[in-house]
Amino acid sequence: MLHPSTWPAAAPLVGLAVLQTVTMLALTGIRVYARFRARVVVNAEDLVFNPGSAVGTAEPPVAQRAQRALQAELESGLGFVLLAMLFVLGGASAAAGTALFGLYLGARVGCAAFAVAGRPIGERRCAALSRLCALGLAGALLGMAWGS
Repeated sequence: MLHPSTWPAAAPLVGLAVLQTVTMLALTGIRVYARFRARVVVNAEDLVFNPGSAVGTAEPPVAQRAQRALQAELESGLGFVLLAMLFVLGGASAAAGTALFGLYLGARVGCAAFAVAGRPIGERRCAALSRLCALGLAGALLGMAWGS
């Protein structure tokens, strides 16, 4: 069991997982809302849920950007959470977990917000910061594994 007395960084890991899930749900909601507002559905079966809409071949630009942001969250988040779990199981401190996980989460939320807003420079900067966090976490894990 991930109890804070046994694994001090467990609470930050749980917070990271919950807030990343909330971010992904928000991106899905943005995508659905953009489709609804544009009165466009991709599948004819969806006309039942959005009366007055037309079947379109392309999604609205905001929905496309939200989909790309969601895909980036899934691709980036999986590896980081796996590294974070190893970090927690290695006995990392709560302060280290909070710092690394919080910085990563902030960068990913920023990345998603910039992506949906159509601001590629901000999105790339936040993505670079999240990758630096993952590299830092990987370095910390290597240090833990070889006793540095």
